[in-house]
Amino acid sequence: MTGYKEFELIRTLLKAGGPLSDIPAYVLKNMPYYVFRSEAEVRELSAQLEEKGFLSGGAVTQRALLEIEPLRVKNAVIL
Repeated sequence: MTGYKEFELIRTLLKAGGPLSDIPAYVLKNMPYYVFRSEAEVRELSAQLEEKGFLSGGAVTQRALLEIEPLRVKNAVIL
């Protein structure tokens, strides 16, 4: 199961729409709220996700999509 920061990293990379050469710079620039402390933290988390098979060549893999599918919001009521 993925943790909060792993989920946020995968979700942000999905918005990129394709492989990235500099994941930490993209993530820190495109996060609308504070999640990660530094580029080093994002780089370390990216390496962990690559080891798990969730990232490959700077892009999100099908395995990652299957992992986060149960976390998707299907119905929401906003008051």
